Amino acid sequence: MSKIIDIIRRGTPEDSAYADSIVVLDNGNEIYSGLCSSHCNPYQPRTNKLWYAVYAEIAEGTFGWQCIAKHQKFGRCLLINGGSAIPTTNPNVNHNGKYYAAEIFIHTGDSETWRGSRGCITIPPSKKAFFNIFADGETGKLILRKAAV
Repeated sequence: MSKIIDIIRRGTPEDSAYADSIVVLDNGNEIYSGLCSSHCNPYQPRTNKLWYAVYAEIAEGTFGWQCIAKHQKFGRCLLINGGSAIPTTNPNVNHNGKYYAAEIFIHTGDSETWRGSRGCITIPPSKKAFFNIFADGETGKLILRKAAV
């Protein structure tokens, strides 16, 4: 059985912090738990445009992931859904207003207070050891769900 990453969405795109929770299960045993963000940045720093005008927020769902040893931009990271389209909660200006995003990763955020995400799931930089629990090329399942109200 492969590892399962379970993310509970608690934050919003307007938050600038890592407000979601993430748990990694290996054969049913919890091997990691901590904070993450499943949201894009609240705004684009260069233009100050709000998130929904420049980024996409991925929708809740179940997806596959693969560990990438050395991505040119993100270093060690997890590629979601093989880089293929993932549904979004908003029309994505980067895909002609369609409700999907592609090339979504789990990667380390820019800082402890800025996610550095245009749609990816991010882990705080102080927790980058998170990626060491995955073997190069390893695959598994990602579940992204909303927190119970």
